[in-house]
Amino acid sequence: MNKETKGMKSGSRTSYAVIAGIGLVFAVWYVLSRRIFSSSSAKDVFFCLCDATFIPAAFFIGSGMLLYVVNSGFFDAFTYSFRRFSFLFKKDFEDRVKKDQSFQEYKEERHKDPFSPRPLLVVGLAFFLVSTVFLVLYFKA
Repeated sequence: MNKETKGMKSGSRTSYAVIAGIGLVFAVWYVLSRRIFSSSSAKDVFFCLCDATFIPAAFFIGSGMLLYVVNSGFFDAFTYSFRRFSFLFKKDFEDRVKKDQSFQEYKEERHKDPFSPRPLLVVGLAFFLVSTVFLVLYFKA
């Protein structure tokens, strides 16, 4: 295994861990703010745990889907036309090279190093599955 592949693997593990950590911090904060440990009903506990895991799941899945759409180039025409329009109002032409950039060059430069939406989608799906388990437990309690 060469260094580049090894670095990419550890970097993706890091991104999964960071995203999962953010979701867990939110879930713990939500659970502690709802004070479910003082609740006597198991239904209330499962309901709160279901909410605490579903909210990060919805956020991560939505963000991952949006990132997928951005990486596919859906918004490139909008951002390119806005940048071209904004150059009309600039008095200094320091970005002359970028001003004269064609749409194809802009698109290639923009998509040189895209961020993969896979970590967001996988971690979001994991939180969603945990949320589903808590929902089933809620209905059985």
